[in-house]
Amino acid sequence: MRLPLNELKRVRVFTFSRRTLERMPASENADNRGRVIIATPEQLGTVKYNSDGLVPVVTQDVTTKQVLMMAWMNAESLQMTLAEGRMVYWSRSRQELWRKGDTSGDRQFVREGFYDCDGDTLLFLVDQEGKGACHTGEVSCFYRSFGSE
Repeated sequence: MRLPLNELKRVRVFTFSRRTLERMPASENADNRGRVIIATPEQLGTVKYNSDGLVPVVTQDVTTKQVLMMAWMNAESLQMTLAEGRMVYWSRSRQELWRKGDTSGDRQFVREGFYDCDGDTLLFLVDQEGKGACHTGEVSCFYRSFGSE
């Protein structure tokens, strides 16, 4: 069953740890393109992480509504994303935080954040900068379809 976007819970209020604040470069949101979101401890406590401490996140273009990518976040990358207004993921292959666009220039600026009814999947609406979200150079990671071409 699919829930309409307006039935997803909006993340509105946020608190973050001193450690996260100390690790955040002051200039990351200097151009104010991203939206800082403040979530309550109760909202953050609703997020359910898997056994690896990760939660899937779907990233969607705020204007076109095109799904850009699916990635993973841990608690720290979620806090950084909300606090900076820039998408920060957890790279499973590199085992490190990954701020989208730091090396490619294809940055993602947060517009809205949601968590689903079970708290086990996140959705962020973003302004996509640059060529797109996919490391292949495509706008979306979902550029291939099943079936005949």
